[in-house]
Amino acid sequence: MIISSLSRTTWTFLSLIVILSLLQKNQIYVHGFPTETCSSRDRKYTHNGVCCYMCPPGYRVESHCQLNLDDSSCKPCPQGYFQGDWNSQTDCFRVNLCNKSHEHVAEEANKDGTSDNTCACDVGYEYSGSGERCRKAALTVIVTPRSHITDVTTTNALSSSSWSWFWSSSSLLPSPTPKTGSKVSTGDSSKLTIHILVALLCSFIFFVILGLALWRYRKKIRVCIKQQENRKQIGKACIFAHMFS
Repeated sequence: MIISSLSRTTWTFLSLIVILSLLQKNQIYVHGFPTETCSSRDRKYTHNGVCCYMCPPGYRVESHCQLNLDDSSCKPCPQGYFQGDWNSQTDCFRVNLCNKSHEHVAEEANKDGTSDNTCACDVGYEYSGSGERCRKAALTVIVTPRSHITDVTTTNALSSSSWSWFWSSSSLLPSPTPKTGSKVSTGDSSKLTIHILVALLCSFIFFVILGLALWRYRKKIRVCIKQQENRKQIGKACIFAHMFS
């Protein structure tokens, strides 16, 4: 009986030692499968054989945990420093000042210490080389062909204005015909029509007045010629009569 009780006590003690050793290794196995792990994927880390929880972004570890699966003591990052992820670091990273040559801060870091400054090169410069320094960008010339529609519109505008001026000066030429496929606006066509009508009307009035004047003048000349023939002499008043007889 004594021997059996001692053997049971021994086995119990050995089992406790095995369990404690597994705990120190941060995992307990049941039927060959782990039931608890200490991994960064679970926001945990191992320190001196003890599994501790990480500190959140914007904080650093001030002191590690002493008990398994316990929280570490975290402290916020000071101004000008940051931690962008869950971490087990005892120090924060210094914020990038973006003070290299031809470099500036494109986006400022968060005030809670959870992000870094975003840097960018000045206009006309780009990052190059292993040092990530800003160097003058290569000159790139982009040639964009002029649009066919733009050319046609410009040509039509010039031709329309030219025709309008020409028709305001002369009414004896045929009506201009736009090229096939060109675009002439309604306003331009109406203006051109008005110019044509005004020119035709002015021409008609001019020829009517000129015809009446010639007819009246010719009548007076005939009368003058008859008077001079009766007097057997040609006076100065009818000196141009022979030109129209």
